[in-house]
Amino acid sequence: MKVTVLEPSSDLTTYVKGQSDLKVVVLTDMYQISPEDVHTINTACRANKTAFINAMQNGLFGKVFNDFGAEFLVLDKDGEELQEVMIKDISFDDATQTTVVKLLDGFKHRFADNDQVSFKEVLGMTKLDDPEKSINDAVVTIRVINPSSFTIDEDAR
Repeated sequence: MKVTVLEPSSDLTTYVKGQSDLKVVVLTDMYQISPEDVHTINTACRANKTAFINAMQNGLFGKVFNDFGAEFLVLDKDGEELQEVMIKDISFDDATQTTVVKLLDGFKHRFADNDQVSFKEVLGMTKLDDPEKSINDAVVTIRVINPSSFTIDEDAR
C-alpha cells in the first residue's frame, strides 16, 4: 500500500479533489486549515468513496471524526461493549401475541426498547416462513418487559 504524507502548508483540498484512487485520507492536528476546508476535503472524499478520518488533540482532550461513506452503518448507540445474556426460554404469549425471551435466573440485560439483537446457539427454533432458517444470526428488534425479559419481533409459535 502506498502512503503519501503531505505537509500542512500544501494545498490539501486541491490534492484530495484531484485523487480518485485514495483509500483513506487522515488529517491529524490540522489547526492551520479552516473548518470549511476540512468539510470540503471530507465532501471530496465522500464523492470519491474514500474513507475520511480527522483527528485532533488539545492538551488532555481529543476528538476523532470518521466518515466511511453512506454505506457504512454504525449500530452502536452508546459505545459500550456488546453484551451477551443467557436465555432460559423463548415462547409465544397468546394473550399479547408477542414472542417473549426470558433470561436465566439471576441474569439481567441492559437493553432498551428498539435495540437490535442477534441470537447464537438457539436450538429448535426455526422461522415459520422458512423452516430451513433458524433464528440464529437473525437481527431482531426488541421491546423491554423488565430487566430479565423482553419481546422480539419474531413469531415463536
